[in-house]
Amino acid sequence: MFDYVLFYRDVRRPRIEVCRGVIKVVVPKGFKDVDDFVYMHRGWIEDKVRCLKELEVIARDLVLYDRDDIREVIDRYVREYGGVLGVKPSEVLFRRMRVRWGSCNFREGRIIFNRDLRFLPEGLIRYVVLHEMCHLVVPNHGRDFWRLVGRFDSDYREKEKLLISYRFRLDGLGG
Repeated sequence: MFDYVLFYRDVRRPRIEVCRGVIKVVVPKGFKDVDDFVYMHRGWIEDKVRCLKELEVIARDLVLYDRDDIREVIDRYVREYGGVLGVKPSEVLFRRMRVRWGSCNFREGRIIFNRDLRFLPEGLIRYVVLHEMCHLVVPNHGRDFWRLVGRFDSDYREKEKLLISYRFRLDGLGG
C-alpha cells in the first residue's frame, strides 16, 4: 500500500493526485472507504510514480537556454499559428508561473506565457504557443483539442513529457 496525504474537501468525486514524491487523495467530506479507493487505483498510482521518476531522470541531462528574445520568438509563433488557425489573441502577457508554461482565457482571448519559456529550446517554445493558440479554438483538453494540436504537431505527447522534465530541471529536482 502507498503512503498518502488525505484531504477532505467539498468535492463531488474522490480523486488521486500523484505529485513529485507525494500522493494526495482528495475525497468528499464523509467519504469512508479511502483505503479501498487507493487500493483500487494502485496500478494507476504505480504507473504515475514510475513515469515521474523517469521524467526526473530525463531532467538531469536537459540543457537550459537563456534567451533574451523570448517575446519576439513567441510573437512570431503567435502570428504564425494565428494565421493558420484563424484566431488572434486579444492580449499576450508574460508572467512568472510556478507550474504552467502558459494559460489561455478563452472568453477574453487572452494568453499568458511563463517567463521561464526563455530557458527552453525553441521547438518546445513553439509547441507551447501552438498549445495555447489551439485553446482559442477549443477551450478544454478534450479529444477535439488534442486532435487539433496533433494536426500541427504529431509529436505533442513527447513534448508534453519534455515540458514536465524541464519544469523538474528548473525547480532543481532533476539534478
